[in-house]
Amino acid sequence: MKIVNIEDRFYIEKDVKVEDKLEKGVYLLHKNEHSSEHFLQKLNDFNLPEKIYGDEQKIVDRYLNTFSMSNKNMGVLLTGLKGNGKSLTAKLLSKTSDLPTILITECYKGVEFKQFLQDLKQEAIILIDEFEKIYTNEDNNQEEFLSILDGVFENKKLFIFTTNTLDINQFLKNRPNRIRYLREYDGLEKPIILEIIDDLLENKSKKKELIEVLNILSSVSMDVLLHLIQEMNYYEESARQAVKHLNIQVEHTTFDVRLYFNGKLYHSKVNYNPLTSKYI
Repeated sequence: MKIVNIEDRFYIEKDVKVEDKLEKGVYLLHKNEHSSEHFLQKLNDFNLPEKIYGDEQKIVDRYLNTFSMSNKNMGVLLTGLKGNGKSLTAKLLSKTSDLPTILITECYKGVEFKQFLQDLKQEAIILIDEFEKIYTNEDNNQEEFLSILDGVFENKKLFIFTTNTLDINQFLKNRPNRIRYLREYDGLEKPIILEIIDDLLENKSKKKELIEVLNILSSVSMDVLLHLIQEMNYYEESARQAVKHLNIQVEHTTFDVRLYFNGKLYHSKVNYNPLTSKYI
């Protein structure tokens, strides 16, 4: 048994263990509703795929190298539609670094929140996934981070923000002193698509048609590509057959058709879906 004295209030604690600093790992930030104090919950480490495609590791190394040479807080903004790799880059940053990663999933703000960051007297990664949803522009929630990013901590912090759009506070845009790096995700590049297909598609005779189907899509995310290949492998189907069952949509094109036959005008509209047409 241990007696803990906090401001002349005595608490009975069991198995109290005092750490000099947070070890490398993933922690979720919470707030005690009664005391307004913040605390951390240790989570399992991030899981990463066996193979990382593209130049993600090179980019992550660049971010971490710049942070190591800096003497102040640094921000990284990863933005783009879901399924394009933002979270993978954020997790890779966490795994590659030697720092603890603190996840923020609620809109914490105010004096207590800033004091918590100040009291964390070691370098750390602060990760806020879908920042624009947690810290909405309402009530100037995002402005909270202006002072935090500009603030001087005893030990600097690496802030990683992911967003689905660039609809964020104007004072966070074009300000490298606050958010140094911006990376936009708008679909996989063709060399990466081909590499993934070569690695994962079991029946290589279906590769050509798969590429033709992917060319119809305006943008191919990692999520779409992996699930389409998986569906083809599971059921030994072509890309056209597999895509009919998946939550993958293509914008239909409507054609205004006018036909003159024997001096008479026939007028109609044709809704064309390239994925269900006989030929591409």
